[in-house]
Amino acid sequence: MTLPSFLIIGAMKSGTTTLYSDLATHPGISVPDRKEPGNLNHDEVLTPEGRAAYERNFRRCASGQIAFEASTYYSMLPEHSGSAGRAHELLGSDLRVIYIVREPVARIRSHHQHMFDGGGAVDPDINKAVKQIPELIEYTLYRQQLEPWLERFSEDRIMVLHFESYMGDRRNMAAAVQRFLGLSPRPDLVRSESSANVSKGKLLNTGLSRSITSSALYRKMIRPYLPVSIRTGLKASVMKKSTTSLEPPSLGTVQYILDRTAKDVAAIAPLLHPAFPEGAMPWDPDELLSRASRGEW
Repeated sequence: MTLPSFLIIGAMKSGTTTLYSDLATHPGISVPDRKEPGNLNHDEVLTPEGRAAYERNFRRCASGQIAFEASTYYSMLPEHSGSAGRAHELLGSDLRVIYIVREPVARIRSHHQHMFDGGGAVDPDINKAVKQIPELIEYTLYRQQLEPWLERFSEDRIMVLHFESYMGDRRNMAAAVQRFLGLSPRPDLVRSESSANVSKGKLLNTGLSRSITSSALYRKMIRPYLPVSIRTGLKASVMKKSTTSLEPPSLGTVQYILDRTAKDVAAIAPLLHPAFPEGAMPWDPDELLSRASRGEW
C-alpha cells in the first residue's frame, strides 16, 4: 500500500487549496481520496488498523506516481499536536514538507470570515474576535507552528512558501515546488487563472451538500472514483456562495496583530521561498498600517 511522499501542512487560509490543486495537475502526483484526512493528528495512525485506514486515502496512486495530502490541522498548535512526530515515525525522515504562509492581517481576516460563514459562535466584529479567539493569532505564529517539523526533519526537506509570491507567479512557483519534490516541472498544466477556496464568493454548505458528503455511500463508493473536476462541479451545484463581507479591522487592531506576530515573522523570513534579502521582511508593516489608516483594503 502507498503512503505520502510529501505533505502540505498549512497555514490555514494561506492558499493551501490552490497549491493542492496546482500540484494535482502534475501527472507524477496522485491526489488522495480526501484532501485533508488529518490522520497524523491521532496516535491511532501508528497502529496497524490506523495505518491501514490512512493508506486507503492513497489507494488510487498508480505506479510511477507519488502520493500526498494537505491537512492544515498539522500546523494548528496548541489545538492539534504531535503530528510532526507521527509523520516522522510513520513516513520516515525523507518525507518532504510544504508550508505556505500569508501576510498576517490578511490571513486573520480570511480565517475570521471563514469562521463566520461556517455558522460558528463568532463575533462578526473582527476587532473583538481577534482578542476573543486565540487561534486567530496562534495559527499566524508561523515559526512557532513550524518548529515541531524543524525539530524532526532537516531544513532541506521543508519548503516554506511566501503566499503573495506564489499567487503572483503560480506557474513558475509550482515548477519550483515540483523540482523540490524531485519531479520534472510541468507548469504548463497549472490553470493560473483560477484560485481555489477564496473567501469572497466561497462556496458554503447547505442541507443538501451536508447530506451528500456525510453519506457513507458517497464517501466510500462514489467520491474516491470521481475526478477532481467533476467533484468541483458537483460542489458548485449543491452549495451556495458566501455573500456576507465583514468589516475590516481598525488601525488599532492591525497594530495589535502586527505587534503579536512581529517576532515570529522575523523568525520565519530566512526560511521563505523565494528567498528575501538578508534582514528584509516579507510584509511591510508600515504599508499595512498606512492602508488601515486610509481604509484601503
